[in-house]
Amino acid sequence: MTAIRRNRASEETQFLKECEMELARGASHIASMLHAESIHAAVKETALLFETSHGRDDLKLFLRVLTEKLQQRGKPEAVAVLHDFIKHGSSRGIEEHGAMPLSTRQPTAQKPQGTRSQKGKASATANVARKKRRA
Repeated sequence: MTAIRRNRASEETQFLKECEMELARGASHIASMLHAESIHAAVKETALLFETSHGRDDLKLFLRVLTEKLQQRGKPEAVAVLHDFIKHGSSRGIEEHGAMPLSTRQPTAQKPQGTRSQKGKASATANVARKKRRA
């Protein structure tokens, strides 16, 4: 192995250590998708988030390693989508296809819990007391 190859390999290893959390998060996010459309959206979203944080230069390396992670998880559909994504245009047009980063999504509305407020409890107690007095 030449010095240039060793240097490049060590740089890639260092880079991947720095991106370990993003790789795990991206692999988990993509692997959780059940349908082809949602897998495509998750791949685009993951690529966009990476590109926003690290730039376009290392995107193909990131996606290649992400593909390996998804192969290890036994997700052939996601691997096929990633191969297609890498082959046909890495990050160009991600924004045009509507992938929205997780950080910009609106939180889902919380459903009300089934408990009464203090005021509601007091009024229910008062109603019971009135009924007892009338009886």
